[in-house]
Amino acid sequence: MNYDAIVIGGGISGCATAYFLSAAGHSVALVEKDSPAAHASGFAFGSLHTRFQPPASSPLIEQARADGIDIHHELAKSLPEESGIDYHFHEKAGLVLAFDESEVAQIKPSGVAAFKRDQWPEDRPDVRWLAYGELSHIEARISTDVIGALYLGGMTEIAPDEFTQALWVAAERNGAVMVNAEVEEVIVVGGAVTGVATNEGEISSSSVVLAAGPWSASILKRGDSTSHLKLPVSPLKGEILRYDLGDEPPMPVSLWWGTDYASSKPTGFLHAGTTHTASGFDEEPSNAGREKIRRSAERALPFLANMEIATQTACLRPTTPDGLPIVGEIPGARGLVAATGAGPIGIELGPLIGKLASGFATGQSENGLKYRGFSPARFA
Repeated sequence: MNYDAIVIGGGISGCATAYFLSAAGHSVALVEKDSPAAHASGFAFGSLHTRFQPPASSPLIEQARADGIDIHHELAKSLPEESGIDYHFHEKAGLVLAFDESEVAQIKPSGVAAFKRDQWPEDRPDVRWLAYGELSHIEARISTDVIGALYLGGMTEIAPDEFTQALWVAAERNGAVMVNAEVEEVIVVGGAVTGVATNEGEISSSSVVLAAGPWSASILKRGDSTSHLKLPVSPLKGEILRYDLGDEPPMPVSLWWGTDYASSKPTGFLHAGTTHTASGFDEEPSNAGREKIRRSAERALPFLANMEIATQTACLRPTTPDGLPIVGEIPGARGLVAATGAGPIGIELGPLIGKLASGFATGQSENGLKYRGFSPARFA
């Protein structure tokens, strides 16, 4: 069967691409061998803008995060009704903790040139410094080893697995079709993509979006006509512990320190993470990851030492050599669009990547000019 576009991968970027394409009236086939949100998008933390802590990353990434979160806010107005799924989009303040004076100097806004209010929505600028006595009134279970924190008001959290499912259900209601199959080859003839070969048969389209996370590069290697194409994306394992708080009340704020975090979720569990481990395509939770997260979480929240770890999860985020996503047409294969590589901020950037990829897939790539730094051509 022939479609206007084929999307490979049922994570947040792939489902967002299918959503925007189908919402614009295009026929779409989403090829996913498992199910939507079966991998990283189903196990991520789901905080939006709470990763703000100096030093800031590249200006292009900061702009992308701001634009991505704007799209999240726009989707929150309509997507729950379009899909019938409540993905728990809600405001929740954050605290970036400092354990010593060097961390205070790095985090405290008065000494950080990287802090720019124009990166925040106009109605969410509540950012201030709190000494320990002030922040302990917000969350008394924070360790007394903490000497202060940056308060980030009006931040947002979602359930990323349910958000990804909502994108897909809405796309399906718009006419998109799920193909539960494994991609055997992306077919390129005469320098242009013509479709995809799967273990269930061939699907035809002159536009294919490759949004298979860290597996995107290996998919290209499966076919002679694409094996020469460059897509340097690799897996980075991230693990999360989910604590059962029992009779303990949930935390009213999210906590961040270094590269770690903790937050109570609507499910009743407290999520704590994370790791950044290059361990190939191993998706199994590790003892080393468990101990690293547990020690760090108990340092910030000593009461967790008495709480049960209900479960431990691991996922693989797609990363690139320069830390930027890869979004755009792959040189040497007209109509073949990459949409991957957002790494640990994939939930923030997923809707933006999907919107950009849908534009490239339909020849409406004006917005892609703003993010030409994401183009796969930089690796060609």
